[in-house]
Amino acid sequence: MECAGFSHTAVQAAILDHPGPQNMVMMSFLGKRLFFEKGLPDWKLHYKVRNMVWLKRQQSGGTKAILTALAYALAAVRFDGPSRLPLVFKASLEGWRGKLGRIS
Repeated sequence: MECAGFSHTAVQAAILDHPGPQNMVMMSFLGKRLFFEKGLPDWKLHYKVRNMVWLKRQQSGGTKAILTALAYALAAVRFDGPSRLPLVFKASLEGWRGKLGRIS
């Protein structure tokens, strides 16, 4: 925050309201549970899928990262429709390549 020019102050009595997902669904894929939030904006779904594929590749290797990407693709089609597939594919590819940061 400081690098961006914002000041900050510690407030001991502050309350953080961080609401949970509104449209969360759970599905099973190859014996694993996947939680998917229906109707996410494109940018948010992109970051979620990209980061999960990247993280899974770091933690468990390429096979599990590909399975994670496939699971998100199936969930996106099932709950949001096939029009989300190009977005999920692009996000998965960026996660695989380790391209983090802002969406290009």
